[in-house]
Amino acid sequence: MAEVKRIKQHFVLNLWEPAAPAFCSFAKPYVGNRHDLLKVAVNMKNADPQSETAKAIQEYFGGKHGATHKIAYQEIAILTPVRVWHWWIPPEGTRGRCV
Repeated sequence: MAEVKRIKQHFVLNLWEPAAPAFCSFAKPYVGNRHDLLKVAVNMKNADPQSETAKAIQEYFGGKHGATHKIAYQEIAILTPVRVWHWWIPPEGTRGRCV
């Protein structure tokens, strides 16, 4: 029987898709937990002290859950909470796998 457990709260951060041609505009989703995303914010701020995205991430985790940033020519929520589940499927033999 499969064992299912919920892991830490995760969030989706939408950023520009750097591989898209110039005439296309859409976002690419990145998923991470609070710790991961705060590290991303610090790295963004180090690369660009004026980064609106880094500021919005820090505002979100500071309690301003309506924080936004501009991606693909539109103002969107900086983070979207998502549920991440870990599924453990025991095999017929002695080893298992995670899905």
